[in-house]
Amino acid sequence: MDEHNTERLGDQPSEAAIQIPDATTIGDAIDSVGTDQWLVIVDEAAKPEAAVHSTTLLDYPAERPLSSILSDLKPMVLARADVPLNILHPWFEELEQGSAVIVEHADHFRVWVGPDLRQIILGGGESLPGIPSIPLHLRVCRYLMSCGHPQQFQTKPRIMPTCQDPKGLGLHQFEW
Repeated sequence: MDEHNTERLGDQPSEAAIQIPDATTIGDAIDSVGTDQWLVIVDEAAKPEAAVHSTTLLDYPAERPLSSILSDLKPMVLARADVPLNILHPWFEELEQGSAVIVEHADHFRVWVGPDLRQIILGGGESLPGIPSIPLHLRVCRYLMSCGHPQQFQTKPRIMPTCQDPKGLGLHQFEW
């Protein structure tokens, strides 16, 4: 068997991350984790919405909730630690400089980011049968550049779904 076939996402170099609710203010987040830590922002059901390094938070007013900066963050991918690396191939074109992969372990999250991310993903081998789960692409609606409603996608929709519009901006389709 090709050695690339056995490489799993959880085996890659990643950084520890602290899970924090999206309703937390930026000031409270910085106070609780410091300024050199990755955060995985989660909704009230503890589903990941994005990852952000705490140093990035210093650019925002302390009283703002973390949910208010989701639309400013780069697209991300959420995937379980036990998936083979090459399952990320379909999402790679959607990742930008500064994007991250949120790696979901059984009881915690880690964040994989950095220059080796692209090289390792593209160097992966053939896919394995019995893939345990499909990675999810985490995006926020960019309608009027202010909607910011987070959603998870298994594939990029050909026709965008209707956004849930939590800010009451008016009926609109999700903007990729």
